[in-house]
Amino acid sequence: MPSISSNEPTRSRPAESWSSEWSCFGGRAWRKGMHLHRDERGTLLPLEFSDLPFTPCRAFIVSEVPTGKVRGRHAHRDGDQFLVCLAGRVLVDMRYQERHEQCVLEDGSEGLFIGSGVWAQQTYLEEGSMLLVFASVPYERDVLLDIRDLSAN
Repeated sequence: MPSISSNEPTRSRPAESWSSEWSCFGGRAWRKGMHLHRDERGTLLPLEFSDLPFTPCRAFIVSEVPTGKVRGRHAHRDGDQFLVCLAGRVLVDMRYQERHEQCVLEDGSEGLFIGSGVWAQQTYLEEGSMLLVFASVPYERDVLLDIRDLSAN
């Protein structure tokens, strides 16, 4: 996907060692290739927390989602997230202000940073898809923004 440039301020930037390969919404969302190590013993996906653009406060895994089902459908008022698809394929649909972008994450090959204020939903494209999410803030339901909340601003 082409790079999108903007003069918008951003709260988080990719760490120097994580310069983004694709970004949108003025750097509020960006995708980065991961360094998978595969051999006859299996696959290793190393991820140093110090390399993330924020210090993770929590992590969670979404799994056993039926093919074609959608999860997410919200934005975070203050928190950032970094998503990694550990298995299968997940389509991430993002909206910020009047703009819309999509990307597909698959099998640990890429991570996706989603900054605060970016509305996102994830469609699970294959049976067995598994999504690992690192979050910069603790879970609080009242800080989630519905897409209607974003269009009112």
